[in-house]
Amino acid sequence: MDVALATGFASQSTFARAFRTAHGLSARDLRQDRIQPTHH
Repeated sequence: MDVALATGFASQSTFARAFRTAHGLSARDLRQDRIQPTHH
């Protein structure tokens, strides 16, 4: 939530939608992938 508000989004859900649209995955998925890379 802190990132969402700090970057000017009105809510965490608005940030999550915009992030998924821009990157094709959620911020959570990105974090998990960086911690444990998956090989497709």
